[in-house]
Amino acid sequence: LQLRFERVGDVTDLEEAIRCSTRSVELLPENHPRRAAMLRLLGLLFETRLCSPHAHVDDATHAMEAFLEAMQHRTSHPLERLRASSLYADLLAEFFSLLPVSPPLSLLEAYQHAIDLIPQCIWLGNDVRGRYTSEELRAVTKVVGDAVAAAITAGEYCRAFEWLETGRAVVWSQVLQLRTPVDD
Repeated sequence: LQLRFERVGDVTDLEEAIRCSTRSVELLPENHPRRAAMLRLLGLLFETRLCSPHAHVDDATHAMEAFLEAMQHRTSHPLERLRASSLYADLLAEFFSLLPVSPPLSLLEAYQHAIDLIPQCIWLGNDVRGRYTSEELRAVTKVVGDAVAAAITAGEYCRAFEWLETGRAVVWSQVLQLRTPVDD
């Protein structure tokens, strides 16, 4: 329905996609591991409508609520939560003026949440190929870059440096842990 909306431009397709996605989230149990993915997709649908000529007044709020719930959903995959954190921050940065009330998390708090998820996304329990696939690296690289840029813009230079080091250190610390000492 979303693809058809993007191709044809019929707003009823987008409205139906939002309705179906909302219903799907309602039917999922609270602790379902795919809940964050479904909430992230619902948020993206609201964001699609927000960026279209058919925007509703509360689309930014609904998208933000969906992304926030997705990023805080503990039983979902950390990469889904990281993506939702990134989308929440992007939406907040771009559409802050459209929000009727102040958001539950500030931009820097959202990025802090995303940075905290990085070690869970790239952990030693995965094989090397699974740990450093282009999908995970792209997600982590984007989040770290955006977070550092937001911190610099806010004048939080120490935090920007800390986040930059966190992103870099996760990979290097794991490489060092996997290294076999020469004596062994």
